[in-house]
Amino acid sequence: MFMFRGDDVFKEVKVLSGGERARLTLAKLMQRKVNVLILDEPTNHLDINSREALESALGKFDGTVIAVSHDRYFINRLATHILEIIPETHSAIDFIGSYGEFTEKRSLLLPVSMSASGFDREPTASKESYLTMKKARAASSKRIRDTEKTSAEIKRAEERLDEIVRLCETEAASDYVRLTELYNEKSETEEKLLELYEFMDQLTQEQS
Repeated sequence: MFMFRGDDVFKEVKVLSGGERARLTLAKLMQRKVNVLILDEPTNHLDINSREALESALGKFDGTVIAVSHDRYFINRLATHILEIIPETHSAIDFIGSYGEFTEKRSLLLPVSMSASGFDREPTASKESYLTMKKARAASSKRIRDTEKTSAEIKRAEERLDEIVRLCETEAASDYVRLTELYNEKSETEEKLLELYEFMDQLTQEQS
């Protein structure tokens, strides 16, 4: 799960890469047999292998995980209970379900949260304020579309990466030329995934 094999287990901590140190910290944490984990932006600055190790470990964790994160892919993979804080209205949306279900129903939940917080939804503002609000809504809609598109691209890239790894270990294991091609594609796919993760983080921060 944490990808320390062979001579890797004898390395000193000081020579480990950032991603390896992150995986080591996670492995130590999982060995403590705790029943609650509180994580603050756990996927920040992690390489792809470390992200996968984190998601795999948390997916098998029997306790409760409380995570503050702007990483929508991470949340979508693991979350079963969503709490979104809305600073503008001093309110929150409390939703039991996956992040995908939450995004589908958010527009229905938002007015309830705003009403409960005493937020005035009536059009009492000036024309200038109305236009500003209209632009903000348009920008928000675009971010939602970009988020959905990026999420789909991430899913395709991750599925292809899994497929490449499988091919390297099975069909192409004895074919040097094919293996080289797959390793090159693997590097390109990993680089693309990192760019997509960063863009997804940017979109998430813009909505927060």
